[in-house]
Amino acid sequence: MVDTSSTYYGCADGGLAKGCKQFYPSFSTSIASTASFDSTIMVFFPDNVSRRDRALQLQDDIVSLQKSAIKLKDAMDKQDDRMVPYINEYLEKNGMASFSELQDKLAAALTPEQQKQYQDLVDNSAKAEKDNKIAIIAITTIALSSGIIAGSIKTAILLRAASLMEVLRAYARAFVTLVTEGVEAGLRAFNLAAIAARWVEGQHVLTHHEINLTASWDTESVAEATEQVAGYAANASRYLGFLSIVGILSDGFILVYTYFSEKEQKEELQKAIKELYVSRIVAKVFAQMCDAINTESGLMLSYMILVGDSTKTTSEDQQAADKIADGWVQHVKDAWSEITTTSSLDLLILLDKQRGSWLNDDPSYQDAIAAADDKIKADPPQSGAAVAKINTAKAVKAAAHSVAAAHDEFWPQSMHHLSAAVLHVEDLRKEKLKADLKSVIKPTIGNL
Repeated sequence: MVDTSSTYYGCADGGLAKGCKQFYPSFSTSIASTASFDSTIMVFFPDNVSRRDRALQLQDDIVSLQKSAIKLKDAMDKQDDRMVPYINEYLEKNGMASFSELQDKLAAALTPEQQKQYQDLVDNSAKAEKDNKIAIIAITTIALSSGIIAGSIKTAILLRAASLMEVLRAYARAFVTLVTEGVEAGLRAFNLAAIAARWVEGQHVLTHHEINLTASWDTESVAEATEQVAGYAANASRYLGFLSIVGILSDGFILVYTYFSEKEQKEELQKAIKELYVSRIVAKVFAQMCDAINTESGLMLSYMILVGDSTKTTSEDQQAADKIADGWVQHVKDAWSEITTTSSLDLLILLDKQRGSWLNDDPSYQDAIAAADDKIKADPPQSGAAVAKINTAKAVKAAAHSVAAAHDEFWPQSMHHLSAAVLHVEDLRKEKLKADLKSVIKPTIGNL
């Protein structure tokens, strides 16, 4: 929360957005204290204080989501790096000297259609992730080890899941790029992610009958919505002229207090709340994507620990790895179908209810979703550690086994379903309270 009793300048979070002051050079000094306005100008619009606080709360939520996305992306990168030595050890254990040999071995076992699907996956990943091959190498390892050799999972389904994961990774990275590097870099990243998303839509038609996917894998509409989200994040502007998803200018709301009449304060703050409310939904979508890919990277790391240790991979190791691969596919599928504007708004509404937020000027549920959907129109690296022999400590390998063993606990009901359930229960309680009140009031009135 911004301290409105003192002069405040700059962007939220100390400069996530670049060049904020340039829009207001005439206001760079001597902004008067707003303390007196709370007791004078607010006389005829007493809710303006609550409106200001709500706008700032929404702004703070967006900044928090930005920070969480950055942290999750960094955690994913660290997990990718930790996979490198296990990947190299897996190659050596299986008589392969390079990633190319691993690819050749996999390609020899794929159908021509699957070979094209895999090559497209590799090409799109290289564009969206700036030649970061770690995830693709891990996916190739899983496809060969669990899909071809062990035969525990259909290769076509695994490749499909990998395609979806790469799109999620591309969009999540693009969002972080937009936040940390600015609009131009963010736009380039989102354009690359959009290419990957369109490719997945086309691929869906190609592989649908072969894979015999369930309804939840019917992702054409989801792919379109995801690209729309990216478009909004790259192009949306809030009422003071700043990109809403990059960083919010905190003193913008103080300027509203200092230089506008009380009626204009109300109108401008209502605009801000509406814009920030929708922008927060979009930020939540990307934060959920970052959370999903971080989990998926962790699962791939657990898989590589089991098959990439320098000791012999036992049948128990392979079985645990196969179970993780199956869980990874399921997680990708769930993330792809459940990360939407609707699920994001449900989680945010639950947050607002839990903390008792002032909601009087928030848009309605349907209006918020409509606005969001309307505006919202992916050879192993070499290093000193990479070439070292890996003999995983028992505790580390045991931890990887525990991931596979704790399947039921590891895949709890989604947060979206939980939040929707809580909101539904709360609505039922309200309806019951209304009914109880009516039952009490009507007899009383009848006796008058």
